[in-house]
Amino acid sequence: MGYAMAMGSCYGCGQMMTFNPHKVPSVRDPQGIRQAICKSCVKVVQNNQKRDGMPIAQIPKNAYEPIHESEL
Repeated sequence: MGYAMAMGSCYGCGQMMTFNPHKVPSVRDPQGIRQAICKSCVKVVQNNQKRDGMPIAQIPKNAYEPIHESEL
């Protein structure tokens, strides 16, 4: 039994982070590819959504935690 986590840089700010690849919040880049964003950048997105009267996206539980190997 093991666990895994993805590691990469946040698309928004470039900060290195670890995350659950199935649950991490993301944005689409200009080519339409899903790009992971860090907790700080999610807060920026949430503030923009609130300002614009849109539904506020929630951070999924364990989005930045290891994932069990059976979920890969």
